[in-house]
Amino acid sequence: MKIDRMLILILLLNAAAFAPGRSSVAMGQAGEFPTGQIIEKVACLADPSQSYVLYLPPRYSPEKRWPILYGFDPGGRGKQPVESFREAAEKYGWIVVGSHNSRNGPGVPLSEIVQALWRDTHERLAIDDRRIYTTGMSGGARVAVSVAIAMKDQIAGVIACAAGFPSVKTPQKEMRFAFLGIAGVEDFNLIELRRLEEGLEKAGITHQLLTFEGEHGWPPKAVLFEAIEWMETQALKSDRRARDARLITELYTQGVNRARQFEESARPYDAFIRYRLLAESFNGLRAVDEVSGHALRLQNSKDVQSAITQLKVADRQQETRAREIFAVLQSLNSADTQIQYIADARRLIAPLRKKAEEPMPTTERVVARRLLGQFSVTVSEAAAGEIFKKNYGLAAGYLTIAAEIRPNNPQVWYRLAAAQAQSGEKKRALESLKRAVEKGFNDATRLEQAPEFAPLRQEEEFRSLLKQMKSPPQSPSTNNQTV
Repeated sequence: MKIDRMLILILLLNAAAFAPGRSSVAMGQAGEFPTGQIIEKVACLADPSQSYVLYLPPRYSPEKRWPILYGFDPGGRGKQPVESFREAAEKYGWIVVGSHNSRNGPGVPLSEIVQALWRDTHERLAIDDRRIYTTGMSGGARVAVSVAIAMKDQIAGVIACAAGFPSVKTPQKEMRFAFLGIAGVEDFNLIELRRLEEGLEKAGITHQLLTFEGEHGWPPKAVLFEAIEWMETQALKSDRRARDARLITELYTQGVNRARQFEESARPYDAFIRYRLLAESFNGLRAVDEVSGHALRLQNSKDVQSAITQLKVADRQQETRAREIFAVLQSLNSADTQIQYIADARRLIAPLRKKAEEPMPTTERVVARRLLGQFSVTVSEAAAGEIFKKNYGLAAGYLTIAAEIRPNNPQVWYRLAAAQAQSGEKKRALESLKRAVEKGFNDATRLEQAPEFAPLRQEEEFRSLLKQMKSPPQSPSTNNQTV
C-alpha cells in the first residue's frame, strides 16, 4: 500500500509536539539580521544543511512580536514566496521565510525540514505565537496545509496557492485555521479548490477562494496582497490582534475600491467575488449592507451567471479528458510498450497545444491549458520518481512527453538529456542537450560538473557544445558576413 508522504509529515510533526509559546523563551537578538531587505540564505544553527530566505519588515525589532508567514515552494525556491509577499509584508509588518529545502519529489525529509525551520525561526526571531501562517504553491501548498493540521491550534491561517489539502486529509471541525485558496482560471487544480469549499463549509472552517487570469503557478503579487489583507481581517475578527478602527476602515475601503476597479474593467465575476468576500469578512466588524447589495446584484447578473456556468463546464470537460490522458500514462510504466504509448500521448498533446495557443479566452482554451499543465506536472513527477529508483529509461519516456508539452522549456530538455545519458542513449542525450541550449540553457558550469552527464564527457559533440556555451557571443561589429 502506498503511504502518502504528507501523512508521514503530519504524523511526525504531531509526534514532535512543539510547545506553543516557544518564541517567548528566545526573543532574538537586536541587529542579528538587517531589516527591510531579503536575506537570501540563513543557515539553521542546529543544522546548517537546512536554510531559508528571510525578510524582516523595516519596523522589526525584537522588543515586539510579529506575525510570520512560512513559505514552501515545490521546487525548493525559497526566495519565490518571500519576493511574492514582500510588499504586503512590508506594509502590514509581517516576517516572511521561504524554505530552501522543502520541495516536491521522493526522498525529501519534509518533517525534518519543517521542524528545523520552525525551531530556528522561533529561537532567533520575535514571533507572535497567535499569528503564525503558512503558504505554498502546488505541492508546497499541501505542505503548508499539512503543517497547519499537524500543529493544531498554533497556525492562524493558510494561503494555499494552486492546490489544497493533502490527499489523506479532509477538512474537520477541530481544524481552527482560516483557509484562503488561490488558483488561476487555467490551473488544473482549480477544480480541486472549488470542490474543497463544500468540505470547508461543512467543517465550519473560515475560507475563501480567489482566482486570477493565469495557469498553474504562484499568483501575481496583487492577489497575494489581497491574501495578507484577508488574513489581517480574520485576525481582527478572531481577536488575534487588537481591534483597530482605523485599520478596519482602511482594509474595507481598499477592498471596495478593488471590487469597483474590477467592475469598471468589465470583470464582473471578479468584482462579485470581492464584494462577497468583503460582506463575509467584515460582518461583525462594521456595516456590510453596501457590499452585500453589490454582491447580490452581480450574482444575479447575466455576465456573472455565464462565468459561473463556464467554470462548471470547464471542470466537467477537464475531468472527462483527464481520464483519457491518465489511461495513457498508466501504460507508460513498461519499457516494452513505451514507444507505442509515447506516440499515443503525442496524438493527445498536439490538438491540446493548438487549442491552448488560440488568442480568444474560450472554455476550450481554458480546458486545453489546464490539461497540458496537469499532463506536464504528472509526467515530471513520474520521471522524478523513476530517477530516484534509477529507472532512467522509463524516466526518459516520461520526460519525452514533458518535452512535447513544453517544447520551449530548456529545463525540460536538460532533464531529458540527463535521463537519456544515464540510460545509455548517448546520441539522443546529445540531441536533447542541443535543444536545451537552443531554448536558452546556458549554465556551462552546471553542465560540466553534473555527474549525470559523465557518460558523455568524452564525446566530441559534448565538448564542442561546452566550448560553444563558454564562448562569448559574437559582436555584430566583428561579424564580416554580408547579410
